[in-house]
Amino acid sequence: MSTLISSHPPFTTASPREKPTEFPAAYRLEDLGELAPGVPLLPVALNDAGQVALYGHAPERQVKTAAVRGFVRSRGDLTETVAAIGGVPLTSLSGNGLLAGQQRRGAGPLHAWAAHRDGFGAEFWPEAESCAAGINNVGEVAGHVTFVSSGRARRRVFLHDGGEPRFLAAPNGANAVAMALNDSGTVLANCACGLFETQSQVVLWWGEAVTVLKPEPGGGLWGTALTPGGRVCGRLMTPQGNIHAFLHEGGRTYDLNAAASHQSEALAANDARVVVGRYMDDSGGRGPSVGRRRTACAR
Repeated sequence: MSTLISSHPPFTTASPREKPTEFPAAYRLEDLGELAPGVPLLPVALNDAGQVALYGHAPERQVKTAAVRGFVRSRGDLTETVAAIGGVPLTSLSGNGLLAGQQRRGAGPLHAWAAHRDGFGAEFWPEAESCAAGINNVGEVAGHVTFVSSGRARRRVFLHDGGEPRFLAAPNGANAVAMALNDSGTVLANCACGLFETQSQVVLWWGEAVTVLKPEPGGGLWGTALTPGGRVCGRLMTPQGNIHAFLHEGGRTYDLNAAASHQSEALAANDARVVVGRYMDDSGGRGPSVGRRRTACAR
């Protein structure tokens, strides 16, 4: 077990770039295990009950032919839930345990599915690839569909509440990939931005309101998860090209990297500020981890 010590500010600090030494952030790392030697289980979702959704990817040479297996980890126990060939079978986990992701039937494209709605992607978009990327406690599902026209692929974000799915308009008609949905109905997606759409920014939809989280000039933001309370985590790319885990709340984006030489990515979080993800240190060591952020109390 490893401990990373950083000096990022508490979330009430006015500037996200300040690093006061009197407020250290401590992380406890826990290995989430491997499906097979050299094939780590990768976390994709975490709820406030402490359940973690993970998948074990096939070795690279088998990725198009071997089943990718999805699991739920609860109180240290691992339960296999679903599998898919050539895709990620499990992408999201609600607070009350609902699951969603992708599945493939026969030789057709990957389609969005949810445990309580089965393969609805095959019903609405039978010829297009779709993915259910987020699910909430009331059974709403958010995701994206890939449409190909004149050799060009464009992705559109949808919200499915049990009736006909509706598409959400991305800023400037950008290519968008859905990532998460919380219980308030807020949808998290990543949109292409910058010259030639080579950079990324995070977009949040809540009803008709649209919020854009913009990266630093020359950098990029990629959101991976959205908590019930509206916190966003993911990875940011610095203008220097380094990849760091981040957590966004209260209008500010916080760099969670423990050291400048580490590469890291936050893959899921909850409102207790527990973050799961993966890292690579300056020696090349890497692995999945669970991190808990603690802040000191002023006296």
